[in-house]
Amino acid sequence: MTTAPVTQLTEALQFQIKSDEEILDRVFQKETFSGTDLAVARFSNCRFEQCRFEQCDLRESVFATCQFSDSQFIRCDFESSQWLKNEFTRCLFTESDLKQNQWLACEWLHSQFNKTNFLHASFEQNSLEQCQFTGCHFEHTTFFESDLTQCSSTDGMTERLSLYQCKMHPFPFTEERLAKLLIAEADLTGVDFAKRDLSMTQFMDCILNNIRADGATLVQTNLSGCKLNKAQMNGVQATGVLMSGCELNDATLNNSQLDQASFQNAQMNRTQLKNCRLEMSQLSDVQLQQADLANSVLTYSDLSNANLYQAVLTGCELTRCNLHNVKVEDTDWTGSNKQDALPTDEKRLKAALWQKPSARQH
Repeated sequence: MTTAPVTQLTEALQFQIKSDEEILDRVFQKETFSGTDLAVARFSNCRFEQCRFEQCDLRESVFATCQFSDSQFIRCDFESSQWLKNEFTRCLFTESDLKQNQWLACEWLHSQFNKTNFLHASFEQNSLEQCQFTGCHFEHTTFFESDLTQCSSTDGMTERLSLYQCKMHPFPFTEERLAKLLIAEADLTGVDFAKRDLSMTQFMDCILNNIRADGATLVQTNLSGCKLNKAQMNGVQATGVLMSGCELNDATLNNSQLDQASFQNAQMNRTQLKNCRLEMSQLSDVQLQQADLANSVLTYSDLSNANLYQAVLTGCELTRCNLHNVKVEDTDWTGSNKQDALPTDEKRLKAALWQKPSARQH
């Protein structure tokens, strides 16, 4: 890091820092800090207007109720710093290190982050409006109860990024690879995930109705318990996808690879599953009323206790498919090899219906 000449201002600030004094109620206008050592500083209720920080050391610093406007941070080191109730307007962070930073209840407007490192950083109850992230590192970064309205991220590294109870309209992360994320309790209605790689990403109690995910990769993705009604997911590669307990009514998943998938107890009424590979998939207790599975491969899959009322299974491959106790009425099996499937197991059925006798009264 470049050593800067010590000005009267920087000398005064460094003296306060070394004396463990809080820098309080100061206004900094059009100041330039270049190569300045401000590590472990404590700023409170300060204003920074049109300031420039370049190659500054601000590690383990604390900023509380400060205001930053039209200020720039270029190649600065903020490792392990803390930010409480600060406001940022039209600020720029470029090639700065913000790893392990904690941001609590901060407000951001029209700010930009270029090649910024957010490794293990956390944003709690932040409001980020119309902010842009370009080439940033979000590995193990956490956003909790934050508003990311009209934000956008491009060319970033998002593996292990966590988003809890965040508002995201539109969904800010435009990267093609969005694998191994954790997204919890978010409304993602209508989001475009087409051709994105969401492998091993976990969605917890999310609303994903009307999403567009044609051609997406969902290998071992966990969508259990999510709402995916009217989702468009044609041609997905989804080996081992987890969709237990999902709402998938009126969804379209034609021409998809869904082998070893789990759909137990899902609501899939009127869902389109034509020409799908469903080998060894779990479809037990699924509601498939009026669903269309024409020409799909269901070898070794489990459809036990499924509701197939008016479902279409024409031309299906059903070798060793478990059809135990399926509910059928006006179900179309034309051209399917139903005779090669496993029928209802009467002993299993009786065991399921058996009730322990009531205890005798003496």
